[in-house]
Amino acid sequence: MGDGGAVRKRLVGIGVSCKKPQENVASNSLILPKEVMESIISVVVADVQKELSAEREEIAKEKKAHAARIVEMKRAAKEQEMGDDLATQRNL
Repeated sequence: MGDGGAVRKRLVGIGVSCKKPQENVASNSLILPKEVMESIISVVVADVQKELSAEREEIAKEKKAHAARIVEMKRAAKEQEMGDDLATQRNL
């Protein structure tokens, strides 16, 4: 019935292996100095802030245009109502 010891099989990668996975394998990550990371972060933050301010300006323009359309629609509705009232009075 075998050697009697428990055998653990590890499922790593494509197939089954009896080997232990290597723990201290060099990874593909890159370690950057703190100063370099801070400069990259500051550039990214400045770029995002610029994009956000552009979007805010665009939204403000859209709000202004929307408010103007609402005012125009209310004016047109009032004129239509006045025209309908005038037509009703003429028919009486």
